[in-house]
Amino acid sequence: MGQFFLIWQNWHILEDNDPNINIDEAKTFFEMISSEYSSVPNILYEICNEPNGDTDWNDVYGYSEQIIKIIRNNNPDSIILVGTPDYDRIPSLPQTLTRDYGIIAHLIRNIAYRVLR
Repeated sequence: MGQFFLIWQNWHILEDNDPNINIDEAKTFFEMISSEYSSVPNILYEICNEPNGDTDWNDVYGYSEQIIKIIRNNNPDSIILVGTPDYDRIPSLPQTLTRDYGIIAHLIRNIAYRVLR
């Protein structure tokens, strides 16, 4: 199967929570990267890492639709990874995003740890 390279937009969204706050920067970043590497078939694009706080699926969906269109314009066959709300821990929401966008994977993280003080 070979190697894959992950392009990870990690403005981690820890304080502003909503990926739409930085959408202009994300559009610029993904336009630049997806056009630069448009001929590279083994790139994974993670476009929204661990949305959290009051961010809901509508926020992630609206952001993702815009960013996916940019990537698909330059790289129609790449794999795109989309986070889910609450630090990628809500798996039941993303079914509507995959219909027209090619290969989309939704991230679900099981972060099972406790901070001990």
